[in-house]
Amino acid sequence: MADITQDVKDFLLSELLDAATDLQPDTPLLKTELIDSMGVLTLVGFLEDEYGIIIAADDVSAANFETLVTITRLVESKLG
Repeated sequence: MADITQDVKDFLLSELLDAATDLQPDTPLLKTELIDSMGVLTLVGFLEDEYGIIIAADDVSAANFETLVTITRLVESKLG
C-alpha cells in the first residue's frame, strides 16, 4: 500500500498540486477542491498507465478519489 500511496502522492504534487502542499494520506482532495474533475481524469490516466489497470466509469466516484487512502484501495482492488 505504501508504494502506491507514495506514487500517487508524488504524481499529484508534481502534476496537479503545488509542490508545497501538505498532502497527507487522509487529506480530502475533492471536498477541499485540491483536485477537480479534470484532475481526477488526469489521475485516472496516470493510474491506468502506471499500474496497467482499467478504471471503469463506475469506479470514478468521489468515494474512490477522496483521499490517497481511497485511491490506493481502488488501485489495490484492481491489482488483486
